[in-house]
Amino acid sequence: MSKRSLEFLQPQIVHLESGHEGILSQNESTFEVNSENILVTVIKRPYEGNDRGVVIRAIETSGIETSTSIRVGLFSVEWKGKFFPFEMKSFIAKDGNILEINGIEELI
Repeated sequence: MSKRSLEFLQPQIVHLESGHEGILSQNESTFEVNSENILVTVIKRPYEGNDRGVVIRAIETSGIETSTSIRVGLFSVEWKGKFFPFEMKSFIAKDGNILEINGIEELI
């Protein structure tokens, strides 16, 4: 499934926030993926509501094995690894690490 077609499957959810004081730079890149065929589909809080990390889900969209990296600037962490064709992976970024998790958010 192409990356472009996935954009039409679900409406984008947008939360508008007004400018305010804070510790984060307005120009900081929060998430970076260095491969065009890796699509981040979910960025959310963990099921455990008191957990301070973020859950990231990504999928390979072109049907080719891909070595890539995912960087989470907010936590200054990076994951480097491989996606197999059409593989979906889930991660949690917290405590200075980015770790692979399964669909129910348990460490793999």
